[in-house]
Amino acid sequence: MVIMSMAITAFNKWCYLFLLLVILANLAACNSNQVRHQSNGIPASVYRNSLDSLPRYHHSSQNIENSIFRPDFINLLISINRDEGPLDITRFRTAVYNWNTVVTDRNEAISYKDGHFYNFASLANTDKSSCPLSSDCLIDMNDLIIVQSWLRWQPLASTYHINDDGADPSFEHINNQRSLKLQQALQLIYKNSIGKKLLDHVLKTGLKIELKELQGKHGYYSHADNLIVIDPKVVGYEFNLRYLIHELIHAGNLTANNSITEEVIAEYIGLTVQNQITDIPFEINHYSMFVDHVLHEEYGVLPTNNNIRNQLQALDIRI
Repeated sequence: MVIMSMAITAFNKWCYLFLLLVILANLAACNSNQVRHQSNGIPASVYRNSLDSLPRYHHSSQNIENSIFRPDFINLLISINRDEGPLDITRFRTAVYNWNTVVTDRNEAISYKDGHFYNFASLANTDKSSCPLSSDCLIDMNDLIIVQSWLRWQPLASTYHINDDGADPSFEHINNQRSLKLQQALQLIYKNSIGKKLLDHVLKTGLKIELKELQGKHGYYSHADNLIVIDPKVVGYEFNLRYLIHELIHAGNLTANNSITEEVIAEYIGLTVQNQITDIPFEINHYSMFVDHVLHEEYGVLPTNNNIRNQLQALDIRI
């Protein structure tokens, strides 16, 4: 009898488990069906193939928490600067050591790298290449103000809205190759208020856009040729439009200079306009983007600032 009772109990457990699995399967089917019929459902390929830079932002934000760019560590550096003056690399290592000795969670510990110190100390210095070679390489209040300005930056979301003030212009002399996909991409961008201002500008300057396979890169702008070269995969997919918008920001700068700030603003506006076009928002953290560019081996050699804000303001794009 005991054996039979145990068998019945085991059988009942399996019945409950089977019933639970059936319920979960039905719920999953309902959710899948719901997503499938939503016009703004996000295809898996967006994550897998197209938005490879977005996890980088997330990864950077995690790295920031364990780097000298950690926001509350910045507050400590400001306090030290006020009390003791700028920090050279030796005193800076001591500040990191003191921080790490009192953290209560190892996830709050800072992983220090000399290269990060040199990047930080170069923010207010236009000649970045000289910092690692100079004994006067210091993190001072000017460097800290630059970082803090990105922490506090609150871009105006109201700046961006859909443009419905008439028919699209002809983009024929921009689109020399008469690409239908490029024409459609430009029309989508033109419907956004910022996109319209960027395209109205390049229509006047004689910019050309050329489609070319770029082997993994998305596009670039040549100031000397007033030319944007863009990979065909960018214009053929609305979740890649930020790359074209990014290059249009560079084309909005009438001078040949570039900066970390220009690159970050180009990425920010590119993704913001794309979000408006697709109506599927992807979150961005401008501070993460800024630090990411500061530490990037290619972007990190650029000066921190240039005249991009004034150039965009001349186009009535206020950042």
